[in-house]
Amino acid sequence: MMPPHMSARRNLYEDVLNEPDRTGRFFWWPHPTEAAFKACARHLDGAAYDRKAAAKMLVDQNRFFQAPPAAIEAAESLAHDGAVCAFTGQQAGLFGGPLYTMHKALTLLGWTAKLRKMLNRPVVPIFWIAADDHDFEEVRWSGYPDLDNEVKRVVLDGISPGDRTPISQITLGDGVTKAIAELRDGQLDTEFTDAVFKALSEDYAPSRGMDEAFGRWIARLLGPFGLVVFNPACLDAKTMMKPLVAEGLRHHRKTASALSEINQRLEEAGYHQQVAHADAHTHLFYVHEGRHAVKIAGNGDLTTDPEQSVQPIDAWIKRLESEPAAFSPGVLFRPVAQSYIFPVIASVCGPSEIAYWAQSRALFDRFGTVMPVVLPRSRATIVESKNRKAVEKLGHSVEEFFGDVEAVINRHFERSFPSNLEELFERERGDCRDRMETLRKAVVEFESTLDKTFEVSANRISQTWDTLEKKVFQAHKRKGDEIRSKFYKLAAHLYPDGQPQERVFGVTYYLNKYGFEFLDRARQQLKIGTSEHQLIEP
Repeated sequence: MMPPHMSARRNLYEDVLNEPDRTGRFFWWPHPTEAAFKACARHLDGAAYDRKAAAKMLVDQNRFFQAPPAAIEAAESLAHDGAVCAFTGQQAGLFGGPLYTMHKALTLLGWTAKLRKMLNRPVVPIFWIAADDHDFEEVRWSGYPDLDNEVKRVVLDGISPGDRTPISQITLGDGVTKAIAELRDGQLDTEFTDAVFKALSEDYAPSRGMDEAFGRWIARLLGPFGLVVFNPACLDAKTMMKPLVAEGLRHHRKTASALSEINQRLEEAGYHQQVAHADAHTHLFYVHEGRHAVKIAGNGDLTTDPEQSVQPIDAWIKRLESEPAAFSPGVLFRPVAQSYIFPVIASVCGPSEIAYWAQSRALFDRFGTVMPVVLPRSRATIVESKNRKAVEKLGHSVEEFFGDVEAVINRHFERSFPSNLEELFERERGDCRDRMETLRKAVVEFESTLDKTFEVSANRISQTWDTLEKKVFQAHKRKGDEIRSKFYKLAAHLYPDGQPQERVFGVTYYLNKYGFEFLDRARQQLKIGTSEHQLIEP
């Protein structure tokens, strides 16, 4: 018999949103209250952080990204005593990645403004570029609705990075010029087109790395609001992480034990492990012919897959000393590394991230690092005015499109088309045949020679009836095809390819139509601290 905790899985993200008391044991701060933020700030005040070094690293990076003054000033403010920061992050997706990347950053900006007033101290919003990640397929595309209201994806071609190559080591190449041209050709020409694509071409120049291009683009778009961009793949960051990585290498069994314990607790509470690795995983990575996990051999020494040789821990520590840039934290280790370098008071996360942060709680405890308040990102769909009006004209709501469009179409037809029309035609046709037969008998009884004439006339009436019925149902089909086309065009914008819009489209489509000011309007509309799915007008 299956154990009770295995019989049904709960959704940890939904419970964090709606039943935080149930998930509280997996976070230091179950509720994002003022008391929680102030308590976290006190813990950070008691910890040792080199704020000046961290601030200098941020300033140098953001100057390199050509960030605007607001971002530079925010980075500089981290050097102040008592300054803290709030984080979010994402992979370096082509042209800024999917819209939820922007939603995360805008959520972070909203919380940062609130925390500054609440804590009366500098709070720096920082966007962590996941430049050490090695999933090129995940980041090489950008989606948009084209001129025919079809969902399209422009893909970065022309480069073939080696297997498991970190994004920080991938140069865009000439394929990015083709991708930008393809993206522009699929867009409406507006008063903003030239400026948007000029900026995109400047930031995504063929000679740039994917992480640098992404950093420049995010700094351009959100730096004016004070967002600071951070690339952890730089040597300064890796050097600052060295003591933490060394501790992870030396005492990997403690890490494995801590994770094993919290994974068991998650299982017993009815939750699955977002990140499932064997106990032989150190949750650290080393770049050698690609980025590979550092694993524990049977005797406690360490190895990676491509090397196929086992070396003692001291040898790995020497590697770390000589080439720190080759090491990077895995997904469970990353939150701890972030809070090891910076005094992090809050982190804005998506659904999957929140689930693995629950596992990372064990590593915060194990390494004695302050765990920040974990905040769900705001969720939203951008609804253009023309699409909202079209949905309302059809007699539906935008929210109805967040699912199977065929189900919405069927509900519409059930409401708008007489369900008994076919039955009505058949019944009236039968009644007509009966009346014609009664009339025929009377006519033939009156004049038998009219039998043939009556039959010809009756056939003509039947043919006319057939023609009428055919035209009615042709009109129904034509109207149905028109309606179906309208629904699918709307779905292409609101729930493209049967997925949430924020997971498919990039921001460029909206910048092209509404200008760079679109982001400020979205920032002002997006509410924080709510689990509701929001609708934003550009």
